[in-house]
Amino acid sequence: MIGIGLDLAEKRSRVSSYAAEHGITRVVEIAPDKFAGQLGDEHVDWPEVQRYRTYYRLLQEIGPTTLVVVSECLRTSMRSDLNYNCVRHFLDKTPHVLVFQALPLISTFEDFMILFDFATQNRWRRESFRPNLLTESRIVVAPKTYSLSATVAPVDAKTRAKYAKTRAELFDAIGHGDPHTIPRNLHLVGARARAAAMVEGVAYVGRSKRGQCDATFKATSFAARCLVVDFPHSFIDFADFIALSGQTSIDVVTTDLPADAWYLARYQAWIERINAGQAALHG
Repeated sequence: MIGIGLDLAEKRSRVSSYAAEHGITRVVEIAPDKFAGQLGDEHVDWPEVQRYRTYYRLLQEIGPTTLVVVSECLRTSMRSDLNYNCVRHFLDKTPHVLVFQALPLISTFEDFMILFDFATQNRWRRESFRPNLLTESRIVVAPKTYSLSATVAPVDAKTRAKYAKTRAELFDAIGHGDPHTIPRNLHLVGARARAAAMVEGVAYVGRSKRGQCDATFKATSFAARCLVVDFPHSFIDFADFIALSGQTSIDVVTTDLPADAWYLARYQAWIERINAGQAALHG
């Protein structure tokens, strides 16, 4: 079974029911530490799955009455990632697996096939997503729709001049470097303007704890409602924020500087892909 968007209580209920129904003698939960949900007899942190001390032990210990719970382990879009391969080897040892993930993708819907591989013993590992494959695994989707709303903060002439100067310098220096450094750095130019629009008493999340930010995207917990004051470049950081905060409606402080507008459009398109993925799986 693959569960998308289920809360912790629902995850625990499904693990308990499955274990009772199938005569499970041991439950192993594989999840990044910040998502550990006490879902099993043993929790294995995500980086641990490839380490010799854990990998070879689990290969010996996992058996036909072991339930492996793979929770929030969609960490990269690379389907052949070493950690994914290690988990696949664990799942070869048992027919019992539950897969939980807050969002169905990291960047594109093709990412869902990583979760699908886990749930189907890798029978379609070499194939791209096809809607007719969905019947090969039970998929449960919590009905959620995500949204992104923006408040545009004013930018003064000094900041605009700084933006133009920084942009020219970055393009002159890029050479054969990573082009993603350009929007990442230009997004920082509007940080002061965005911080000036922050309201006291409201929880904010950002790349760093500048201004009144209560948390960064690398935090392990968030306030019940956080406003976003700038965007992480990596989608996985934002996905983790959504998973840990439980928010579906997300408010953002931005500016009309080109880099800020680019990030806003980029994440609005991402939210649309998330919603499309939810709908495709729920249907």
